[in-house]
Formats: sequence, C-alpha cells, structure tokens
Amino acid sequence: MNDIQKREEYINPKRDCKSELFRAILERARADGSMAEIEPIWDYYLPNDGEDLSSEKDGSLTNYEFNFVPIISFGSSEGIYVDLYLDGDCDGSGFKQTKIGVFKTLRTDLDACRLMGQLCGVLMYHGSAYVNENIHRYTPKPQLEAEYLRKLQKEQAVS
Repeated sequence: MNDIQKREEYINPKRDCKSELFRAILERARADGSMAEIEPIWDYYLPNDGEDLSSEKDGSLTNYEFNFVPIISFGSSEGIYVDLYLDGDCDGSGFKQTKIGVFKTLRTDLDACRLMGQLCGVLMYHGSAYVNENIHRYTPKPQLEAEYLRKLQKEQAVS
C-alpha cells in the first residue's frame, strides 16, 4: 500500500450509521447478559432487522462529541417507551439531538418501570463503551488529517 492509500484509509475510516450504532449497542448488551431480564417484556424495538430507519434519518456519525440520552416515559395510549437519543453534533448537521432508536413494552406495572429504567443505564453504558472502543470511526475528518500528519512527522523523525 502506498503512502497516499495509507493516508486515505486513515482519514476516511468506515463510519457507523445511526442504525449500526444502535444495533452494536444492542449486540454488546445482549452478549454480556445485560438484556436477559429486560428483553422478554419488550413489545418491539426500532430499528430492527425487519424495519430500518429511513435513509434520510440514518446518516453517518462523523463526530464523537455526543452523549447517549435514554428517555423513559409512559406512552400516550399504552405501555412504556425508552427513546434513545444522541445529544450533541454527532454528524455535522448542527442538530443537537437525534433519535437513534426506541423500545416499547405494553406493561405499565412497577416492575416494568424498573426494568425499562434499567434499560436506560444499559444503553448509556454500552453506547459509550462501543464508541470509545471504535473512536477512530467517530473522529472528525480534520482531526484525523492532523493526527495522520503528526504520525507521519513522528515516523520521519525516527528514520
């Protein structure tokens, strides 16, 4: 691989879309058992394998300067919802908050409230951990260009 290809690969990493981030969080949480008690009460969650976000809402995430904000609430007609938002400019659009997913249960009892509240913590934890483990994918391009230049200068100084 030549220097130009290396640079392009470094400054143009694979970027996650909002739905990919949502699925990655869910996958991590399932893998460590965090969802075992919670998942059986769900009526549904979106996006899922059968229903994606619309293409205009499922843009690439190009900036790590956001927080995971799950919001739990009773539905207007039934059940409990947890909406998962990214709060911050995660994609250069200027929007401060964007929804990446929703979970719903038809139950409204205290135990369901506790479990859906627990889901909020699970989503925050696994979301932050996933982004931190894959920070390069979420780093803005100008920052990646500067990092690559510093890396190249360091290599040249050593040789």
